[in-house]
Amino acid sequence: MDDLAKVLGGGASLLVVATRMWVAHLRQRHRVEENEAPITLDLKPDRFAFALPQRDLIFSAEDRRTLNPSLTAALWYANELKPTELLDEAARLLEIGYGTPRLRVLAAQSATARRDLRQAADQAFAELDPACPFGRTQAISLLCEQVIERTANGNLPPHKAVQSISRLNNWELDGKFKQFAILNLQYEVALEQNPFADLRDLDRQTREACIAWFSFQTQESRSFTAPESVP
Repeated sequence: MDDLAKVLGGGASLLVVATRMWVAHLRQRHRVEENEAPITLDLKPDRFAFALPQRDLIFSAEDRRTLNPSLTAALWYANELKPTELLDEAARLLEIGYGTPRLRVLAAQSATARRDLRQAADQAFAELDPACPFGRTQAISLLCEQVIERTANGNLPPHKAVQSISRLNNWELDGKFKQFAILNLQYEVALEQNPFADLRDLDRQTREACIAWFSFQTQESRSFTAPESVP
């Protein structure tokens, strides 16, 4: 609550805080079920990505044509792909050169329920790349990292980035991506107080946070790289 109080500032009323937390609670209750398409809410479409599945915000149509197995798996496990769409993705991976036996098995499936494709998908992705994410937590983390990297590189608007990260994490204000959820809340509060608010300072803060986060993760990754053995 201390972080939340800092976000909202001294001038924000307790009613605003309670309202935002209640909205977050309602959104979490309506999280996407296994066999459902992503939730679409037609709110502030010019500012936020409510009206778009997150995959369409994170990846352009051109990106989608060349997604590697790991990112394709992330979309599947994050519930951003319907069963029929997974089969289309399997066929796409075959077309661009990932011709593994279990991927061919997956592409040949005709099932229309996630539970009927789960084993074939797990086996196909494991064979394609042992580093593929398995389960929702790993998938969400990988997609959020993509959002942060693209924002740091200037390829994604900051306000849409934090909206996407919040949506992927079910609007929770805690966890690995907490700072971005809080930034998203700042955008929402600013727009509630003034629909024509100048968001340039928030955009700058968000982009700087993405650059710092991405730089830190890159350094951490390098620090875990084993040094070459000296003969």
